[in-house]
Amino acid sequence: MKIIEFLRNSFRVKRSIKKEAVDKLISVSTPDGEFLILLLLSVLIITVGLVLDNIFLVIGGMMVTPLLYPVLATGLGIAITDWKLLNRSLGGFTFSCLVAIVSSFLLARFFFAVTEISTSMINSIEPRPAYFVIAILAGVAATITWVRPNLSAALPGVGVTATLVPPLATAGISLALADWVFLRSSLALFGLSFIGIVIPSAAIFFWLKFEEVEKQVEESIEEEQKRLEG
Repeated sequence: MKIIEFLRNSFRVKRSIKKEAVDKLISVSTPDGEFLILLLLSVLIITVGLVLDNIFLVIGGMMVTPLLYPVLATGLGIAITDWKLLNRSLGGFTFSCLVAIVSSFLLARFFFAVTEISTSMINSIEPRPAYFVIAILAGVAATITWVRPNLSAALPGVGVTATLVPPLATAGISLALADWVFLRSSLALFGLSFIGIVIPSAAIFFWLKFEEVEKQVEESIEEEQKRLEG
């Protein structure tokens, strides 16, 4: 019990910081024009990296992806049992995933010959217990980083460990190759990573008592909706 209390005190977050974190998270997790441009750039870079078997391009693409944000927003929605936030986050996340798969498919299908596509890195995109553990650690790191402004500079590095976009890019490439084994493996890894990130994220938001700012969540969602409609 003393250890739990020590950890709680060490990661105590002021109400004002919680409000700021919620505002920013809802804003950056909205699949608007800027979000989709970053997502497309990320997916296309990663797709080229997978096709050419270039790990540096894959890592570079993972550094700019915004796909981690709606996953954290989903974790927040679960933690405070806000169905409106959950529906919004999961809806935007699902749409973003479809955009990622389609864009990767189009790039692989129409800009590369089948013989140009290397399958060595694609073969590594398969569900393994180690990836689930990594996803959990990434979920913990991403959530703590998000609610502590002084650690925000580390978030892109956390995004590299969160295996979200490479499996989606692999799914698009698999469709272009009509390889259903690769497709199943990539989607299974993606699902494993999503669950692995959401669970610790929701647990940490709950542990830090983010239900205190549930009203702020509702206000932030309404403001974002007005911004999109305006």
